[in-house]
Amino acid sequence: MLAKQAWRLVQIPSSLVAQVLASKYYNSGNFLNAQLGSNPSYLWRSLLLVRPIPMKGLCWRVGNGKDIKIWSNRWLPLTPNFQVQTRSSTPPEDAPVLALIDESICKWKDHLVGQIFHQEEAEMILRIPVSQCGSGDKQIWSFTRNGHFIVKSVYHMQVEIEELRKACHEGLPTKLNLYRKKVVDNPMCPICDLSKETTERVLWSYVAARDVWFYSSKRLQKAKIENQNFKELMFNLFDTFEEKELLQIVVVVWKLWKRRNAMIFENIFSPPLVLFNQAIQRLSEIHASFQSQQIRISIPTSSSSCCMRPPQGIVKINWDASVDKHLYLAGFVVVVRDSEGHVLATMRIKQNLLLDPHLAESYASKFAMELGYQQIILEGDALNVVEGIKIGAQGWDSSSMLILDARSLLNQLQQWTIAHIHKSFNSVAHVLGRSALSIANSVFDIEEVPQ
Repeated sequence: MLAKQAWRLVQIPSSLVAQVLASKYYNSGNFLNAQLGSNPSYLWRSLLLVRPIPMKGLCWRVGNGKDIKIWSNRWLPLTPNFQVQTRSSTPPEDAPVLALIDESICKWKDHLVGQIFHQEEAEMILRIPVSQCGSGDKQIWSFTRNGHFIVKSVYHMQVEIEELRKACHEGLPTKLNLYRKKVVDNPMCPICDLSKETTERVLWSYVAARDVWFYSSKRLQKAKIENQNFKELMFNLFDTFEEKELLQIVVVVWKLWKRRNAMIFENIFSPPLVLFNQAIQRLSEIHASFQSQQIRISIPTSSSSCCMRPPQGIVKINWDASVDKHLYLAGFVVVVRDSEGHVLATMRIKQNLLLDPHLAESYASKFAMELGYQQIILEGDALNVVEGIKIGAQGWDSSSMLILDARSLLNQLQQWTIAHIHKSFNSVAHVLGRSALSIANSVFDIEEVPQ
């Protein structure tokens, strides 16, 4: 779909298609701020038409902080529009997020962040993971767990979007468009016969259409956009409204066109409230697609590895994590055993982080790499994390960044392997992970398991 292709122009600017389009339309910028230009192709017009769809869900994932502007970019979770709400003269307007990070230790400058931002935003910033290996910042899709653009919701709307595209390019068979093509002799509205039937009139300004828009959001009701063709109208709406309202606009436009055809060809007229409720039902189906779980890899695992002791000179490291979402706390634990099965050390760490269980497991796996052992066998019960470290994380979210950091650290060791085990074989790490939520900061125990 075109929306997916628009997303690829943002994410893969090195692709052949992106380079060809860039050379003609945005040689000195990027797709997100490119203009229509002179004598644009039909493809370019279509891409600009759907560009607002991925743009509304676009935000930044912090890596090293070099490419994100503190004040102008969307990068702060759980805030309106993902943007910083604090207003301050320092750092400067164009300062990158890197200005808030201590590059020598790859951690936030706690004191500076506390000075600049309101308390709530400062706490939120300090919970965002920073790449320990210098991974770059990434623009991601904010409505999926792994940061990839979700095609499913747009796919479900392909009929509505196609109708919208036709409407913007005067491709709908209104009486005026048919008259211009000499298909009919009269451009007047077939329902009222008082005005020419334009696309804008059928879908926006005609009294029967306004009766439907009356049930939409208050902001949309108050939109005073008149004396424009339908394409200019849509561009203005897409620049003004957020994702939820834009989806509503697309679906209502589609429903209005269907009602017009039903009235003309079947003499069936849907009352405004009935039509709007049908649009809301359609929106519910689309939103449900956002919430659907993504397909996960299911790989049978053998329990034999967890019962095997590592060879002489190699240590086995088990990890686990626990999360308290209400307090934004994560507890991480690492258990190290020798070739005899004896516990060499345990490490428990508690941190304030904005995360979910998958992100916590990714973070815990990274701690397991930092113990200084050169020959290790890693075992964890988080399948997605294990497979991500094995083959390289496929997502663009913070979890995937941490997994790639962990893999980078592993590749510096002399020897390493990693295996997935059932939670029942990871019980010691699991219990200690829960206890880590109640410790002061971090605890390192030598040759014993904490009681």
